Amino acid sequence: MDLDKFIEESAESFLYNYEYSDGLLSLYVETEQVEKFSLDINTSLISFNVPKENSRAQRTFYIELIDLSEVLPSNNGVYIPSFDFPKLMAEKRQNLNLAYGLRFKEFKYLISLKGSSVLCSAILKVKSDVVIRVLE
Repeated sequence: MDLDKFIEESAESFLYNYEYSDGLLSLYVETEQVEKFSLDINTSLISFNVPKENSRAQRTFYIELIDLSEVLPSNNGVYIPSFDFPKLMAEKRQNLNLAYGLRFKEFKYLISLKGSSVLCSAILKVKSDVVIRVLE
């Protein structure tokens, strides 16, 4: 399945498990239609804030894919923090700070699972760094 299509159809999904090893982040999700998928993401730049409690209320999310060049300033070919303090804090809350210092020609996107808080975020070089598999 195409990432953009999956994002469009995955609102109100549930993160029931996740793991990270050797540069591969695997997110195991159940959609509102009770279909199970894994999102395998090639990345080494991640942030987790997943509640230990494995309840639907705590782990329900939608996916947001952000084009970093549209939201972060850059200087000399790398992403830099905003100079405005409120904007800087907003960037931190969205985990955009993961991109600070990275080359904007190499790292294009931030993918996040957002619910009552940001559960997980990862930096992507390209959209194809995410492979979606149907689980039984």
